[in-house]
Amino acid sequence: MIRETCYRILMERLRSARLGIEPFCLQDLLRLIDQVEERVNARPDPVEASIQATTGFDQFLSRMIDEARRTNAQSLFEGTLAAARARCGILFWCEV
Repeated sequence: MIRETCYRILMERLRSARLGIEPFCLQDLLRLIDQVEERVNARPDPVEASIQATTGFDQFLSRMIDEARRTNAQSLFEGTLAAARARCGILFWCEV
């Protein structure tokens, strides 16, 4: 369920930011989402963990979008993903 929720958030945020996403970046991001979902499902309270993960994804995605804007990119790419991970500190999204 996290994958679907995060994908919906991703598409909405990209649309509002008027950005695209490069295929390899999307593939890497979906792989990261799947890893986070596995970690969430292993938690004692997966419902609460799911809420935290979804909130964290929105923050993580904001960092990716900020990096794309900073570099004048027209889409998210591997560099925006790497930059977001490097600045991390967001529960679930920087632990994988």
